[in-house]
Amino acid sequence: MKRRFLPLALAGLVCLTACGQAREVREPEPDILLKETAMVFDDGTAASLWQQPHFGRKVYRLSDGTELLTVDAPNTVDNVAVMGMEGYDALSEAAGQKVLDYFTELGILFDEERELRRAYEDCCLAQKEDRVFYTHMLAQDSSPYGENDSYLCYITSVQYPEDLRFDRAVLEDRYSVIFDKQTGEAVSPWTLFRLPEKQARQFLLDQIMRYYRGDPADAAAALKEEYIFWSERGLSIDFPQGALPGEEYAWGMTVEPAELKDVLTEKALDFSPNKS
Repeated sequence: MKRRFLPLALAGLVCLTACGQAREVREPEPDILLKETAMVFDDGTAASLWQQPHFGRKVYRLSDGTELLTVDAPNTVDNVAVMGMEGYDALSEAAGQKVLDYFTELGILFDEERELRRAYEDCCLAQKEDRVFYTHMLAQDSSPYGENDSYLCYITSVQYPEDLRFDRAVLEDRYSVIFDKQTGEAVSPWTLFRLPEKQARQFLLDQIMRYYRGDPADAAAALKEEYIFWSERGLSIDFPQGALPGEEYAWGMTVEPAELKDVLTEKALDFSPNKS
Protein backbone atom coordinates (compact mmCIF):
# COMPACT_ATOMS: atom_id res chain seq x y z
CA MET A 1 0.00 0.00 0.00
CA LYS A 2 1.30 3.40 -0.90
CA ARG A 3 2.16 5.81 1.89
CA ARG A 4 -0.50 8.47 2.42
CA PHE A 5 0.66 11.99 3.17
CA LEU A 6 -1.42 14.63 4.92
CA PRO A 7 -2.62 17.12 4.01
CA LEU A 8 -3.72 15.46 0.80
CA ALA A 9 -4.17 17.20 -2.51
CA LEU A 10 -6.75 15.91 -4.92
CA ALA A 11 -5.16 14.42 -7.99
CA GLY A 12 -6.05 15.92 -11.34
CA LEU A 13 -7.88 13.92 -13.94
CA VAL A 14 -4.96 14.24 -16.31
CA CYS A 15 -1.36 13.97 -15.13
CA LEU A 16 1.49 15.50 -17.07
CA THR A 17 4.83 13.83 -17.58
CA ALA A 18 8.13 15.64 -17.18
CA CYS A 19 7.92 16.33 -20.91
CA GLY A 20 4.56 18.02 -20.46
CA GLN A 21 2.63 15.36 -22.34
CA ALA A 22 -0.66 13.95 -21.08
CA ARG A 23 -0.49 10.52 -19.50
CA GLU A 24 -3.27 8.03 -20.09
CA VAL A 25 -5.89 8.09 -17.35
CA ARG A 26 -6.88 4.68 -16.03
CA GLU A 27 -10.53 3.85 -15.69
CA PRO A 28 -11.56 3.43 -12.04
CA GLU A 29 -12.15 -0.08 -10.81
CA PRO A 30 -15.82 -1.10 -11.01
CA ASP A 31 -17.90 -1.08 -7.84
CA ILE A 32 -18.26 -4.41 -6.05
CA LEU A 33 -21.56 -5.58 -4.58
CA LEU A 34 -20.89 -6.70 -1.00
CA LYS A 35 -24.44 -7.33 0.19
CA GLU A 36 -27.65 -7.26 -1.80
CA THR A 37 -29.80 -6.52 1.25
CA ALA A 38 -27.68 -4.68 3.78
CA MET A 39 -30.53 -2.83 5.50
CA VAL A 40 -34.32 -3.01 5.39
CA PHE A 41 -36.00 0.17 6.60
CA ASP A 42 -39.29 0.36 8.51
CA ASP A 43 -41.32 0.85 5.32
CA GLY A 44 -39.82 -2.28 3.73
CA THR A 45 -37.41 -0.46 1.41
CA ALA A 46 -34.01 -2.15 1.19
CA ALA A 47 -30.52 -0.76 0.69
CA SER A 48 -27.59 -2.65 -0.80
CA LEU A 49 -23.96 -2.28 0.18
CA TRP A 50 -21.22 -1.66 -2.39
CA GLN A 51 -17.46 -1.28 -2.27
CA GLN A 52 -15.79 1.43 -4.34
CA PRO A 53 -12.14 0.27 -4.59
CA HIS A 54 -11.07 3.36 -6.52
CA PHE A 55 -12.13 5.68 -3.70
CA GLY A 56 -11.55 3.29 -0.80
CA ARG A 57 -15.06 3.54 0.60
CA LYS A 58 -18.36 1.75 1.04
CA VAL A 59 -21.63 2.99 -0.43
CA TYR A 60 -25.21 2.18 0.55
CA ARG A 61 -27.66 2.42 -2.37
CA LEU A 62 -31.35 2.05 -3.04
CA SER A 63 -32.57 -0.14 -5.91
CA ASP A 64 -33.01 2.93 -8.13
CA GLY A 65 -29.31 3.78 -7.71
CA THR A 66 -29.74 6.55 -5.14
CA GLU A 67 -26.65 6.71 -2.95
CA LEU A 68 -27.75 7.15 0.65
CA LEU A 69 -24.48 7.00 2.54
CA THR A 70 -20.75 6.79 1.80
CA VAL A 71 -18.33 5.49 4.43
CA ASP A 72 -14.66 6.19 3.88
CA ALA A 73 -12.29 3.42 4.90
CA PRO A 74 -10.29 4.51 7.99
CA ASN A 75 -6.57 4.84 7.37
CA THR A 76 -4.05 2.62 9.13
CA VAL A 77 -1.60 4.77 11.07
CA ASP A 78 1.43 2.97 9.63
CA ASN A 79 0.43 4.32 6.21
CA VAL A 80 -0.10 7.96 7.14
CA ALA A 81 2.60 10.61 7.38
CA VAL A 82 2.58 14.35 7.99
CA MET A 83 5.25 16.44 6.33
CA GLY A 84 7.92 17.47 8.82
CA MET A 85 7.09 14.73 11.33
CA GLU A 86 8.64 11.30 11.77
CA GLY A 87 5.52 9.89 13.39
CA TYR A 88 5.09 6.14 13.21
CA ASP A 89 8.38 5.69 11.35
CA ALA A 90 10.33 6.84 14.43
CA LEU A 91 9.03 3.93 16.52
CA SER A 92 10.69 0.58 17.06
CA GLU A 93 8.90 -2.46 15.70
CA ALA A 94 7.60 -3.39 19.15
CA ALA A 95 6.46 0.16 19.96
CA GLY A 96 4.86 0.50 16.53
CA GLN A 97 2.87 -2.68 17.08
CA LYS A 98 1.59 -1.30 20.38
CA VAL A 99 0.35 1.79 18.56
CA LEU A 100 -1.35 -0.32 15.89
CA ASP A 101 -2.97 -2.45 18.59
CA TYR A 102 -4.30 0.68 20.28
CA PHE A 103 -6.09 1.90 17.16
CA THR A 104 -7.39 -1.58 16.38
CA GLU A 105 -8.95 -1.69 19.83
CA LEU A 106 -10.26 1.87 19.46
CA GLY A 107 -12.26 0.81 16.41
CA ILE A 108 -14.91 2.89 14.70
CA LEU A 109 -16.31 5.80 16.68
CA PHE A 110 -19.41 6.51 14.60
CA ASP A 111 -22.71 4.60 14.46
CA GLU A 112 -22.96 3.48 10.86
CA GLU A 113 -26.41 1.92 11.15
CA ARG A 114 -27.85 5.02 12.80
CA GLU A 115 -26.41 7.30 10.12
CA LEU A 116 -27.76 5.04 7.36
CA ARG A 117 -31.25 5.24 8.84
CA ARG A 118 -30.93 9.03 9.10
CA ALA A 119 -29.79 9.21 5.48
CA TYR A 120 -32.86 7.28 4.33
CA GLU A 121 -35.11 9.50 6.45
CA ASP A 122 -33.55 12.56 4.83
CA CYS A 123 -34.00 11.04 1.38
CA CYS A 124 -37.73 10.54 2.03
CA LEU A 125 -38.08 14.05 3.43
CA ALA A 126 -36.28 15.49 0.40
CA GLN A 127 -38.84 13.87 -1.92
CA LYS A 128 -41.73 15.26 0.12
CA GLU A 129 -40.17 18.72 0.33
CA ASP A 130 -39.11 18.76 -3.33
CA ARG A 131 -35.48 19.51 -2.58
CA VAL A 132 -32.16 18.00 -3.61
CA PHE A 133 -30.98 15.04 -1.56
CA TYR A 134 -27.25 14.97 -0.94
CA THR A 135 -25.55 11.68 -0.12
CA HIS A 136 -24.67 11.52 3.57
CA MET A 137 -21.07 10.77 4.48
CA LEU A 138 -19.00 9.30 7.30
CA ALA A 139 -15.24 9.37 7.72
CA GLN A 140 -12.69 8.62 10.41
CA ASP A 141 -8.94 9.16 10.20
CA SER A 142 -6.01 9.23 12.61
CA SER A 143 -2.80 11.15 11.98
CA PRO A 144 0.22 12.53 13.89
CA TYR A 145 -0.38 15.83 15.66
CA GLY A 146 2.72 16.50 17.76
CA GLU A 147 5.97 14.78 18.68
CA ASN A 148 9.38 15.09 20.27
CA ASP A 149 11.98 12.51 21.24
CA SER A 150 9.80 11.17 24.06
CA TYR A 151 6.17 11.46 22.98
CA LEU A 152 3.97 11.13 19.93
CA CYS A 153 0.47 12.59 19.88
CA TYR A 154 -2.17 11.38 17.42
CA ILE A 155 -5.43 13.05 16.51
CA THR A 156 -8.44 11.00 15.44
CA SER A 157 -10.99 12.93 13.41
CA VAL A 158 -14.58 11.75 12.98
CA GLN A 159 -16.71 13.51 10.36
CA TYR A 160 -20.48 13.14 9.99
CA PRO A 161 -23.49 15.14 8.73
CA GLU A 162 -24.30 18.23 10.76
CA ASP A 163 -28.07 17.98 10.30
CA LEU A 164 -30.66 15.40 9.33
CA ARG A 165 -31.51 17.54 6.30
CA PHE A 166 -27.99 17.25 4.96
CA ASP A 167 -26.72 20.15 2.85
CA ARG A 168 -23.08 18.98 2.70
CA ALA A 169 -22.23 20.65 6.00
CA VAL A 170 -20.32 18.24 8.24
CA LEU A 171 -19.28 18.20 11.87
CA GLU A 172 -15.87 17.04 13.02
CA ASP A 173 -15.15 15.55 16.43
CA ARG A 174 -11.47 15.27 17.36
CA TYR A 175 -9.89 12.97 19.92
CA SER A 176 -6.31 12.80 21.16
CA VAL A 177 -4.00 10.07 22.35
CA ILE A 178 -0.38 10.45 23.46
CA PHE A 179 2.12 7.60 23.15
CA ASP A 180 5.43 6.97 24.86
CA LYS A 181 7.75 6.59 21.86
CA GLN A 182 10.01 4.13 23.66
CA THR A 183 7.30 1.67 24.62
CA GLY A 184 4.41 2.51 22.32
CA GLU A 185 2.10 2.62 25.33
CA ALA A 186 -0.63 5.24 25.50
CA VAL A 187 0.02 7.64 28.38
CA SER A 188 -2.23 10.01 30.25
CA PRO A 189 -1.73 13.71 29.39
CA TRP A 190 -1.34 14.27 33.15
CA THR A 191 2.04 12.51 32.97
CA LEU A 192 3.27 15.51 30.97
CA PHE A 193 2.84 17.73 34.03
CA ARG A 194 5.20 18.32 36.93
CA LEU A 195 2.08 18.80 39.01
CA PRO A 196 -0.08 16.10 40.60
CA GLU A 197 -3.11 15.28 38.47
CA LYS A 198 -5.54 17.24 40.67
CA GLN A 199 -3.44 20.38 40.37
CA ALA A 200 -2.84 19.82 36.65
CA ARG A 201 -6.59 19.57 36.09
CA GLN A 202 -7.09 22.78 38.04
CA PHE A 203 -4.42 24.50 35.96
CA LEU A 204 -6.23 23.61 32.73
CA LEU A 205 -9.59 24.48 34.24
CA ASP A 206 -8.24 27.91 35.14
CA GLN A 207 -7.15 28.39 31.53
CA ILE A 208 -10.53 27.28 30.23
CA MET A 209 -12.38 29.65 32.54
CA ARG A 210 -10.50 32.59 31.02
CA TYR A 211 -12.80 32.17 28.00
CA TYR A 212 -15.69 29.92 29.01
CA ARG A 213 -18.63 31.79 30.55
CA GLY A 214 -20.36 28.77 32.04
CA ASP A 215 -20.17 27.02 35.39
CA PRO A 216 -16.63 25.89 36.36
CA ALA A 217 -18.13 22.65 37.70
CA ASP A 218 -19.59 21.92 34.26
CA ALA A 219 -16.22 22.55 32.60
CA ALA A 220 -14.45 20.33 35.15
CA ALA A 221 -16.92 17.49 34.58
CA ALA A 222 -16.70 17.83 30.79
CA LEU A 223 -12.90 17.81 30.57
CA LYS A 224 -11.71 14.40 29.36
CA GLU A 225 -8.18 13.26 28.60
CA GLU A 226 -8.99 12.67 24.93
CA TYR A 227 -9.89 16.36 24.56
CA ILE A 228 -6.31 17.43 25.40
CA PHE A 229 -3.94 17.74 22.42
CA TRP A 230 -0.20 18.14 22.96
CA SER A 231 2.31 19.55 20.47
CA GLU A 232 5.10 22.10 20.21
CA ARG A 233 2.37 24.70 19.74
CA GLY A 234 1.17 24.12 23.29
CA LEU A 235 -1.75 22.26 24.85
CA SER A 236 -5.04 22.55 23.00
CA ILE A 237 -8.34 21.66 24.64
CA ASP A 238 -11.01 20.77 22.10
CA PHE A 239 -14.53 19.94 23.29
CA PRO A 240 -16.74 18.29 20.64
CA GLN A 241 -20.15 19.76 19.93
CA GLY A 242 -22.43 19.19 22.89
CA ALA A 243 -19.65 18.20 25.30
CA LEU A 244 -19.37 21.55 27.05
CA PRO A 245 -22.65 22.70 28.65
CA GLY A 246 -23.98 25.96 27.29
CA GLU A 247 -21.93 25.83 24.09
CA GLU A 248 -23.91 25.14 20.92
CA TYR A 249 -20.88 24.27 18.81
CA ALA A 250 -17.50 22.64 19.34
CA TRP A 251 -15.40 24.73 21.70
CA GLY A 252 -11.62 24.93 21.90
CA MET A 253 -8.66 26.92 23.15
CA THR A 254 -4.86 26.66 23.30
CA VAL A 255 -2.48 27.20 26.19
CA GLU A 256 0.65 28.71 24.68
CA PRO A 257 4.11 27.18 25.36
CA ALA A 258 5.20 30.23 27.39
CA GLU A 259 2.40 29.52 29.85
CA LEU A 260 3.41 25.87 30.19
CA LYS A 261 7.12 26.12 30.92
CA ASP A 262 6.60 26.01 34.69
CA VAL A 263 4.03 23.23 34.74
CA LEU A 264 5.10 20.68 32.10
CA THR A 265 8.05 18.31 32.50
CA GLU A 266 11.29 18.89 30.63
CA LYS A 267 10.54 15.80 28.53
CA ALA A 268 7.25 17.30 27.43
CA LEU A 269 8.82 20.67 26.62
CA ASP A 270 11.93 19.35 24.86
CA PHE A 271 11.17 20.14 21.22
CA SER A 272 13.88 20.22 18.61
CA PRO A 273 13.78 23.36 16.43
CA ASN A 274 13.98 21.05 13.44
CA LYS A 275 10.59 19.53 14.22
CA SER A 276 7.32 21.16 13.28
